[in-house]
Amino acid sequence: MLKRISNEHMSNGVGLSQGEVNNYLREGNCQSGGVSLQQGNFQQIIATNQYRAIVNAALVKRPQLKQATFTQLQPGISLHPNILETSPVLIPKIHPLPNGRLKDWSGGKHGNEEKEGDSVVLKDTHDMEKYDPEKFVNREAELEAVAERILKFRRAEAVTQPLINFWGVADVGKTWLLREIEHRYRYTSSQVGELQKPTCALYLDFFEMDISVMAVAQALLQSISQNLTKPSLNSENKSKIFQLTQTKKTEEIVQFILSLASEVLFIFLLDTTEVIDDTLWEKLEVQIFEPLLKSNKILLIVTGRNRVQRWKRVEVRHRATPIEKSQVKPFDKQTTEKQVVSLGYTANIAAEVFVDSAGAPGLTMRLLSHKMTLSEEQYAQERVNEWNRYIEDIFEHLSELPATFKLMITAVIPLRYYRTQALRSMLKKAVNYSEDTSDVFLLRALRKLVKQSHLV
Repeated sequence: MLKRISNEHMSNGVGLSQGEVNNYLREGNCQSGGVSLQQGNFQQIIATNQYRAIVNAALVKRPQLKQATFTQLQPGISLHPNILETSPVLIPKIHPLPNGRLKDWSGGKHGNEEKEGDSVVLKDTHDMEKYDPEKFVNREAELEAVAERILKFRRAEAVTQPLINFWGVADVGKTWLLREIEHRYRYTSSQVGELQKPTCALYLDFFEMDISVMAVAQALLQSISQNLTKPSLNSENKSKIFQLTQTKKTEEIVQFILSLASEVLFIFLLDTTEVIDDTLWEKLEVQIFEPLLKSNKILLIVTGRNRVQRWKRVEVRHRATPIEKSQVKPFDKQTTEKQVVSLGYTANIAAEVFVDSAGAPGLTMRLLSHKMTLSEEQYAQERVNEWNRYIEDIFEHLSELPATFKLMITAVIPLRYYRTQALRSMLKKAVNYSEDTSDVFLLRALRKLVKQSHLV
C-alpha cells in the first residue's frame, strides 16, 4: 500500500470509514485495503470541540491530572474557531512508556501502567463488557479459519500457518472472538478416547498480567494446570508442573508443554499484545513462540491493535497468517442487525444504532443500552461522549507522534480519502495549520499515519 501511495500521490487514496459522511458507509464502499480511522460521525464530534472534550474526559476519569502540568500546542499551530470556541488549546504533558502508551492517561480497554524492571505491570481500571456465548454472533470467516487448522492438526497434517494474528481497532470484538474460540475448544475429559485428539484452548490477557518472558511461561503453565484434567493431566504431570514453578526455567517449561502436546491439541489465545514493547516481544518470540510453533503441534492465536507484523524470526514469520487475511473488521449493517436482534430488539432499532456505531460491536452494545434507557436529548449527548472517549483512546496510542501529526489526524477525519491535496486543504480550513505543506512533507506525514497500528 505504501508503494501505491508514493507512486500515485494518494490518487487512489486510503479509504476512511466515516459513519454518515457523504453516505459513504451506507453505500458499502469502504475500502478494505486501506486505513480507516475510528468510525462514526466525526463531523459532529469536531463541532462539539473534541480536543476540549478529550482533556475534560481525562480530568474526570483521572482527578490527579488536575495537578499535572499543561502546555499549549507548539508555536505556529492553533485550532480553527470552527473546531474550538476559544484558543489556545491545552493538552497535558504526557510521558510515553517504552511500548508507546501513555503513563498519565487512561482510555479504552486499558488502565494504568507502571514499569517494573524488565516487565510492565498492567492494572485494569475499566469495566469491560463480559463475554457471553449466548450473545456472540457472526465472525464465521475467522472461526472457520481456526476450525480448518484444528482439523489439520487432528489429522496429523502439516499446518502451514499455525500462527494467526487477529488485529483491529478497539471495540471491534477481538476479545470476544478469542473468548468464543476458548468456549468452543475448551478441554473436557469426555474428548479423551475419541478418535481425534482433544483440544485445550487457553486464554491469557496480557493487559491483566505482569509481563516478562518467565511470567508468560508461568502463566501458560498455570493455565494448563487449571484447565487440563485427568486423564490427560495425571499426578506425575502435576508434580512436574509444581517442580517447574519452583525452578523457573523457560526452556524446560516449553519442553514440558510440548510433551503434553503429543496427546492434547493446545490452542494458546493471547490477547492485548499491543501492550508489550518490541524488545520484550522479541524475547517472547525467541524463547516461547518459535519452539512451540516449530513443533507443528500447537495453534497460537494472538490479538491486538498492531497492523504491522512484528515477527523477527524467519521460523515464526513464515508460519504467520498474512495481515490482510487476519483483520477483524466492524460489522456491516446486516451483521449489526443480527447482533441487535439477538439481544431482543427490532431491526429498525438496529439500523438506527448502526448509523451511530458504524458497526463496532462494542460501541453498538453501549449505544444500544443508552438508547433504551435515555431520552432522545440525553442519548444524543451520550453518543457524542462515547465517540469522544473513542478519540481519546486514539490519541492515547499516538504518544510517540508530535503535535503536528495529531493535528493532521484531526484534519483528515472528515475526509473520504487520504490525499495530499485534500490534507493540505483541511489543514488550512480545519486546524489553521501554517507550517510546511509541500507534497513531500505531506506525503511523508501520510506514510507515518498509515503505519500507525491503531488507525486501521
